[in-house]
Amino acid sequence: TNTIHLIFNLMAAFTLFAKRSHDWPGSRHPHMGRLVRAISVNTLPIFFLHPIILEAVNRGYFYVFKISITNISFLGFNLTLSYLNPIVEIPLAALVTLFICLGLILALKKVPYVNKLIG
Repeated sequence: TNTIHLIFNLMAAFTLFAKRSHDWPGSRHPHMGRLVRAISVNTLPIFFLHPIILEAVNRGYFYVFKISITNISFLGFNLTLSYLNPIVEIPLAALVTLFICLGLILALKKVPYVNKLIG
């Protein structure tokens, strides 16, 4: 049953984004446009890298921020996601994963031979 819900959610998201203009978000928000372009150009590497990042985040391999999906600790502040509503927790975990993946991919694209592997 989860597969059926996922298929309908993906179809709804595709329909929603297919109606957007090609220059979205337009010239009014140039930084947002660059972010959208960076994500859209790197969707395949993000897709392949996100399970690795999710597993690394869950096991706590990112010691700079001491992030796990259930607990984020930075500069002495703790954000425990297990107490958050799933409506907040899931998008927050997705955004953290997205930006970690995007940062790693953009950094790896600066390495001469790795950039040809990533695309």
